[in-house]
Amino acid sequence: MQKKIYRGTIFIVMTSMIIFSIIFEYMGYLQYRNECQNELKSLAHTILIYQDDLDTIDTDLKSVLDYDVRITFIDFDGTVLYDNTTDYSTMENHYDRKEFYEAIQYGVGEDARYSQSLGDNTYYYAIKLDNGVIRLSRTMDSILTVFMKGIPLIILLFGIMVITVTIFSMSLSEKIVKPIDTLISQFDIFNQHDEQVPKNIVTEYSELQPIAETIQKLLDRTRKYIQNIKEQKDRIRLITDNMVEGMIILDENNDILSVNKSAISILNPDFKIKENRMFLELTRNKTLVSIIYDDIDREKNVTEIIDINDNYYRVYINKAENINGTIILLVDVTETVKAEAVRRDFSANVSHELKTPLTTIKGFGELFENGLLVNIEDIKKYGGMIERESERLLFLINDIIRLSEIEEKSEKILSPINLYDCAEYAINLLKQKASTKDISITFNGTDTIVNGHEGYMNELFINLIDNAIKYNNGGGSITVSLLEHEQFVTICIEDTGIGISPQDCERIFERFYRVDKSHSKKIGGTGLGLSIVKHIVNYHNGQIHVESELGKGTKLSIDIPKE
Repeated sequence: MQKKIYRGTIFIVMTSMIIFSIIFEYMGYLQYRNECQNELKSLAHTILIYQDDLDTIDTDLKSVLDYDVRITFIDFDGTVLYDNTTDYSTMENHYDRKEFYEAIQYGVGEDARYSQSLGDNTYYYAIKLDNGVIRLSRTMDSILTVFMKGIPLIILLFGIMVITVTIFSMSLSEKIVKPIDTLISQFDIFNQHDEQVPKNIVTEYSELQPIAETIQKLLDRTRKYIQNIKEQKDRIRLITDNMVEGMIILDENNDILSVNKSAISILNPDFKIKENRMFLELTRNKTLVSIIYDDIDREKNVTEIIDINDNYYRVYINKAENINGTIILLVDVTETVKAEAVRRDFSANVSHELKTPLTTIKGFGELFENGLLVNIEDIKKYGGMIERESERLLFLINDIIRLSEIEEKSEKILSPINLYDCAEYAINLLKQKASTKDISITFNGTDTIVNGHEGYMNELFINLIDNAIKYNNGGGSITVSLLEHEQFVTICIEDTGIGISPQDCERIFERFYRVDKSHSKKIGGTGLGLSIVKHIVNYHNGQIHVESELGKGTKLSIDIPKE
């Protein structure tokens, strides 16, 4: 705006100066011409006093004037009788000259024209005398000549005027723009400089006050609108940042517009949020990249379960036309996928475990049905086998029911219990079984109170001690200890049995997993005991640790919180 005011002012002033110079030069030329004519007229009337001696007059004029005056004496018939600059005998008749004709008619005459004799613009003034007409003339500069003589002065004036106008226009434009700048400086829509926002915009110029009031109204509305947008953005950001699910929004070029913390944690914890980052910078997961860059071109919506860093996520990909981009939602379904896998394995294992005793019972039942067993010893033998298989089947069903009951227990029922009593109950229950294998049980502990489920804790001790008996060597030992700490109680059950290999230690809590299947079949068991133990420990928010060495025994340590 200041530049436009400056250029406009310069243009106006320069145009005015040019017009003024032309007028000034023209007026000067007119004044110059009038002065020349008036001076020549005065000189002509003065010469009348000396008209008898024209040569003397010519000499005197040359001595006092700085320009030449031509003196011509003409007879009444137009014949030139005297001329001080030209051979008058060769001059043509002047009867048709305008100044001569007027002098004859009116006593005086004048004319200005180009002189062929002098070769210049000439002014003529003639006076009628008794014996003829005397005419005086002088050359005059043309208007162009006068203008050229004034150019240096005009240039000087132009230079002075340009400097003056520049200073003046800059000062004027600054004064004009200053109130507008002041008006603008009084508000900041986004308040980016943390300055106090004025309640009302004011200006010292009354002409700008209506504009200020209009801007104030617009500014108030804009601030409210921006504040609402910021609040909505903060709410959305708060929601997305606290979402368990990962969310990513891409533009049409698959550059990241928005990504929440969960998505970064899932895909690339080292990723730094910056502008114009490509989706490939966030993850190189082949399946996900393939869906984004290939499949999404064929379908608007894609749903698929993919493996990311050994976890399973259900990926919802929606090509949103309203933002001309893609929305990606990552939902962790690891537990669901693993539970489904466990369910399938569990169903297969249950079917397998049930099939063996049922097949045995069915086979022996057919023998009895067909009357093939008539010998008392055979009947007792095979009847005992049916009883043992039935008992095994019953134990298996009971363990399955128990395991399902613990898994489905969504609401915990806890109360203060004494772990010493639970351990003592299990030891007394299994003491006879241990004695048959000449296995000694040592119990170290005192009354220790925790907040737990008494039935589950009794079962935990029974399963662990029973396993220690089953997988122990004849003449071995079992040590049961209760170690009380400030926040938790540690249950230790250590035996001198066959031990567990390091690769099996991580899997002994899986359903139906057996370290030595041939040995397990001999000693019985369903393969669900330690799985039940693990679920009971999880039910009490505890932790279980296994230390074992083949041929030397096993030590299981379980930490149960007191509260």
